[in-house]
Amino acid sequence: MAISPDGNTAYVANAGTSDSVSVLDTATNTVTDNILVGIGNTPYAVAVSPGGSHVYVAIGDTNTVSVIDTATNTVTDNILVGTGPVSLALSPDGTIAYVPNYYGNTVSVLASS
Repeated sequence: MAISPDGNTAYVANAGTSDSVSVLDTATNTVTDNILVGIGNTPYAVAVSPGGSHVYVAIGDTNTVSVIDTATNTVTDNILVGTGPVSLALSPDGTIAYVPNYYGNTVSVLASS
């Protein structure tokens, strides 16, 4: 789970349940949207950019990181990384994403939006 910089929105990876990322309003604790990341894909982890404009999602089944535009709640890009991404973290300024690849024993380093 990751929280937007303003604290108003939470993003939850639904691994093994719905191939989606749930968007929650933190004031009302209600789900406002479910963003599909692809049928059969397993979202394991999410990170929100410091400005809150993008959410990055580690997708274990496809060895990708999906990029979600928070203004439209749509997947705008899928970036190939190493084998088995199950986590990710952004640098404090949001310019670099670090993706540990569980089965590859590697870390992918990506320039982020």
